[in-house]
Amino acid sequence: MVSLIAMSDDESIEWLEQSRHEFAAEHARVTGSTPDASAEHARLVVERTLPDGHRSDGHSFRWIVDDGRRVGHLWLGPAPDGSADVYIWDMEIGAKHRGKGYGTEALELVEDECRRAGVPRIRLSVFATNDAARRLYERMGFIVDTECGHQIEMTLHLKV
Repeated sequence: MVSLIAMSDDESIEWLEQSRHEFAAEHARVTGSTPDASAEHARLVVERTLPDGHRSDGHSFRWIVDDGRRVGHLWLGPAPDGSADVYIWDMEIGAKHRGKGYGTEALELVEDECRRAGVPRIRLSVFATNDAARRLYERMGFIVDTECGHQIEMTLHLKV
């Protein structure tokens, strides 16, 4: 059974740095931007989104854990437009753990938590090239709001 476990301060700091580099590399691959331009883009996104670093208000960094093993990670936070929605800034299941239902279970836990908190919607953005993630989100009930170039914005409307 999957659980979501909060990262420690040190883990959050280390994870954020690694995540920023991975986002920059994926951004460069998907958009064709130079590595330097994508690194700067990633730095600006993280700086704007997390003005107080890992302790920025409303943000939560968690491990996706199954039977004591870390199988992935999750970053939840406020929506970029300031609405009452929760935004999934990043979610990834480790490569060797994919296809085993961990993403589904993690999203179900997020949904339950958001419903209890009275959150109206869960939103996210996914690279258009990430077909597996898009299929998972659609299977979970997320609908496509916009497709703009390399990004797809999706929303799950919660019945609270």
